[in-house]
Amino acid sequence: MPREDIRRHTIEQIREMNARGDYQPTRPDAPEFDGDEEFWAAAEKAATEKKAGSVQLSLDTTTVEYFKSTGPDHLDTMARVLNEHARKAS
Repeated sequence: MPREDIRRHTIEQIREMNARGDYQPTRPDAPEFDGDEEFWAAAEKAATEKKAGSVQLSLDTTTVEYFKSTGPDHLDTMARVLNEHARKAS
């Protein structure tokens, strides 16, 4: 599950935010991470949950357009939202 304080935006969305004055670049005093070769050599890919398969789902236009606006990985985003809802409901 992605961290809640991380947001993804397309370059078009960043340009729009910048034009509105809403874009806030990374603070100059933000901590930096510079993983050395040893760190990356030891890094492992995080395990993902097994997928149950593909489903066909009918959604209203507003919902589809909203998720499309979140970026090119909108289907993954939809799956994460549904997964989180299912976890909270159980």
